Amino acid sequence: LEQLRQTLPLLAVDPYLRLDDSAWHSHSQQEQPLPELSDVLALLDREAGDLDLVGIYAAGPICRGFASSFGAFGWHQANSFNVDWSLFHENGQAVKANYAGQEWNSDNFTARLRQAREQLGFLGLPAVTLKPGSYRAYLAPSAMDEIAGMLCWGGFSAQALATGNSALQRLYNGDARLSPLVSFTEQVSGSLSPAFSDEGSPRLDVPLIQ
Repeated sequence: LEQLRQTLPLLAVDPYLRLDDSAWHSHSQQEQPLPELSDVLALLDREAGDLDLVGIYAAGPICRGFASSFGAFGWHQANSFNVDWSLFHENGQAVKANYAGQEWNSDNFTARLRQAREQLGFLGLPAVTLKPGSYRAYLAPSAMDEIAGMLCWGGFSAQALATGNSALQRLYNGDARLSPLVSFTEQVSGSLSPAFSDEGSPRLDVPLIQ
């Protein structure tokens, strides 16, 4: 720190650097109870002990903090869990599943395990080759999650929209529309993400698509 203080006066002023000099305060402590590891393993053994399963389990608090010489102070802690696993069929194919969140529910986890077991049985059925054409298709919640996640790859970026490289360019230009039932919001409040940025500015909920 002393070396940094000595170096700072020697640096030229950056005209593009804008620091938040407000003395904001943010404190969030989300301490939802997490399951015991032994209970999770026992449930896995009971529901999937006879299957070829591989996966990871992680649980615990996520902590972020920020403080500045302007008097700003932020602290964020949120408990969460994530179980990510795959069930392998004897033909080498696999069903990927996930159960994550902040409020553990053994019944919901059991239902997710049984759903993955049911899906595993479909992998043993003969493959069906579709001919070119139009088909009605059902997208599972996990598929919609993947699609929504891809929109974050520059979809809402101001730079991508300005250069025409956004996946949502036609929507932004008014050439396409989504259903009025569809909306996207970057939700900061009550989430795993802190209500302040790495650069030291407060963050609020931001409507992205209304």
